[in-house]
Amino acid sequence: MARKKKKDILLFFMSTMNPRGGEQIDISQKKAKYLLENGTIVADCIQTNEPVIHDVVQLLKKQNEFLDAIYFFSTEQVQNQMVRIVDSDQVLHDSITEREFLEQRWRKLYTKELSRTEFHHIGYCYPAQSDIYEQQPDLDLVGESSLRVSEMAEKVKLFVSPKRMRMDWKDTNLYADITGGFRHATMMMTSLIQILQYNGMKLQKLLYSDFLPGRALNKVFDFGEISHQYKLINGADEFIRFGSVHSLEAYFGTDYERLNANSQPSELDALLLAMHQFANAIRICATNEVRRCMIEMRRAVEAFRQAEKKDVRTSAFGQLFDNIYEEYGALLKKDCNDLDVIEWCMEKEFYQQALTLYVEWMPILFVHEKVIRPADEAGIKNKWNKVLMYRTSWQRYFITDYPREFGQDIYAKNLKAMVKGNKAIVAPQRLNDVVHILLDYVDIVATRNAISHAGEKQNAYTIGEVKRKMEASLNDIRSYIASCLGW
Repeated sequence: MARKKKKDILLFFMSTMNPRGGEQIDISQKKAKYLLENGTIVADCIQTNEPVIHDVVQLLKKQNEFLDAIYFFSTEQVQNQMVRIVDSDQVLHDSITEREFLEQRWRKLYTKELSRTEFHHIGYCYPAQSDIYEQQPDLDLVGESSLRVSEMAEKVKLFVSPKRMRMDWKDTNLYADITGGFRHATMMMTSLIQILQYNGMKLQKLLYSDFLPGRALNKVFDFGEISHQYKLINGADEFIRFGSVHSLEAYFGTDYERLNANSQPSELDALLLAMHQFANAIRICATNEVRRCMIEMRRAVEAFRQAEKKDVRTSAFGQLFDNIYEEYGALLKKDCNDLDVIEWCMEKEFYQQALTLYVEWMPILFVHEKVIRPADEAGIKNKWNKVLMYRTSWQRYFITDYPREFGQDIYAKNLKAMVKGNKAIVAPQRLNDVVHILLDYVDIVATRNAISHAGEKQNAYTIGEVKRKMEASLNDIRSYIASCLGW
């Protein structure tokens, strides 16, 4: 079966050849020479969209492809006003609109290449009268512009896929000219492009015809890199809000197999790799990896901040990095601890991750910070090895399972029995505080388990309740540790 051709579509705002609105246009006065991206020089371009058409048609011809459609905005003047077109003394048309003339001209320039190309336009009503805002102060130029952008987007989408299939939109290449039209036309084109990209279409080129009257040679530029910075901004925001590096990876074209094999990656590559590994560790709640990935990210951040930003993309990312650094600041401190990481997850509303880290890490912290510790650590480890290896740490076994050996139905009574029987050690006169902290811990463990095993049953636990319990527990733990320094 032959490969289905991807759709190639050119978008622009049609430039007028008649800015003063006269009844005759002499194209001999409009002709200009342009240098295209491929190094070809084209002469006799009579308005700024024309060199872009040359550029795109020649590009696709080299790829054995063609433009499926050209979609453009056109004003009432360009679309409907009848004008006389001459080339010096030669009359080309006695009465024709600019739109009709340009479409005919372009088809003659590229008879074969544009033979299958459809031309579609959207009328744009611009208030050209000098006193229009005195007569109509409530005239809504913004609303008109937004409506026309939506109308154009809908037409393009239906042209590509009458059945509105996203897979067809994803097989569509866009080439956009941002030269023509009014000063706000660029904003309209930007909005149109972003809507179509959101629906899966791919922007291949963002072209601009740099023209100056009287200049011997003008030039066509691809400003796609500027447009790609929207992806960079979205990627930075995605990492800040959701801890995801997917968009940043797409922007930089990151190849992690290459990075892992490269013993000397650039500071940017090392940072992206560290961000990727940290994001994955957080996403899958890899409790044993989070700390390591956090340390690696901290090192990579410092190296990137000190590195010279030479190329365009690294420089652009550097401008956004201050905000990333601020949002991840708690994790990038040298004295960042487990409580900081859990609180950061809470702030980002990563509640599942926060719960998992809390359940796994707090018993280790309780023992390390001497909130409670076993009198016979070796004995506890031995019991853990024999009885409950499924527990991820002996400290968790000590906090949640070992107290059951003291025969009471109530967890608090078992804790007190452990301490009074010299099986566990707490700070003097602080047993009740410790019991309170550990009761909160086992309650949150039970909450996590209830959420995990809720199945299709209605879950009684709301996010608000989980957040309240977690915040209260973390505050109590911090306060207790601070009050027992030196113990």
